[in-house]
Amino acid sequence: MTDKEYTYNQIQKEYQHYLTYRDKIIKRGLVVLFTLPLFFMIMMFFLANKILFLGLWIISFIIIAFLLSFVDYKGYYYRKLLNLDNKNSLKENNSSKNEHSKESENEKYL
Repeated sequence: MTDKEYTYNQIQKEYQHYLTYRDKIIKRGLVVLFTLPLFFMIMMFFLANKILFLGLWIISFIIIAFLLSFVDYKGYYYRKLLNLDNKNSLKENNSSKNEHSKESENEKYL
């Protein structure tokens, strides 16, 4: 196994691991995106230190949006490294590579 093959296999494993937790992170991130700023907004109306909670309210939106964007970009990065189409799964890509290699082997013997 060459270094390229080893690296490609490692990236495939990392991508498979990423796919297992991506949906959970996005769902939890969306829940936090609605609840945490709502909490800060409520605190802003009921406590005396309104500027502090206004700042926390704005910062929480920015941080959560950044984290959700990072999770999505990580998937894009893996798909780009593995030469996958935008919505193709890794299994489809592997099966097409196997079919292509079988066809090229058959052509050798013809």
